[in-house]
Order: sequence, then structure tokens, then C-alpha cells
Amino acid sequence: MMNKAVALAGLLSLILTVIHIVGGGADVHEPILASELDNILKGYSSVIWHGVTANLFLCSAILFYASISKPNLPTLTSIVIVQYLAYAVIFIFYGTTRFGSIMIMPQWIAFLIIPAIATFGIYLSHSASGQASTK
Repeated sequence: MMNKAVALAGLLSLILTVIHIVGGGADVHEPILASELDNILKGYSSVIWHGVTANLFLCSAILFYASISKPNLPTLTSIVIVQYLAYAVIFIFYGTTRFGSIMIMPQWIAFLIIPAIATFGIYLSHSASGQASTK
């Protein structure tokens, strides 16, 4: 049986990945590549950009798989939760320290919503397991 909350977290993560690729590419990655930065720095920027893209996509896939793999759901979902919370902390830290506002880079919101939904999915999974064992 599919865990709908974890599947929803996976869908939101996939949407976030698409937003990162389309919107972020035009707003962040392409301007960096068009700048006068050294080619080595542009290369590192591309590696980091595409590394984040790969990470977001893999996290989406992990959440989708976890949603249908009951024995692996808590472990796999927790791995994504921790990664996304780390992203949230990074965005909040740099938003506050560099810009004095967490709203300049609001990506942290998605990186908190997705783990919240995924955590709820783990809770539902534990709840269902507890009910099944008491019957």
C-alpha cells in the first residue's frame, strides 16, 4: 500500500527539481556562466549546480520509492528529510547573514514543507503498524 504523504513529498520534491532547473537556471546558473568570472570558477559553479540538480532528483526518486516500500520507508525518507533540512538551514543562514532577510532566498520554505509532509508520512506508517499489530 502506498504511503500517500511520502508520495506527495516526492511529487513536491520533483516539482522543486523542475523549478530549480528552469527558473534557477535562468536566474542563477546562466548569469554566472555569462559573467566575467574565471573559467575555473564557472566550471565549479556548473558542477555544483548540476550536483544540486542530481541531488534533488535523486531525493524525489527516493521519496517515491519509499512511499511504496514499507520496510524501507522510515530510513529512506529520513535520509531525504535530513538533507532537505540541511538545505533549509543553509538558505536561512545565508539569507540572514548576507541579506538580513530570509525572504530574499525563500527556497527554505520548500525545504521545510517537504520534510514536514514526509515526517507526517513516517508518522502515519508507524501509526498503521501499531494498529496492525494490535488487531
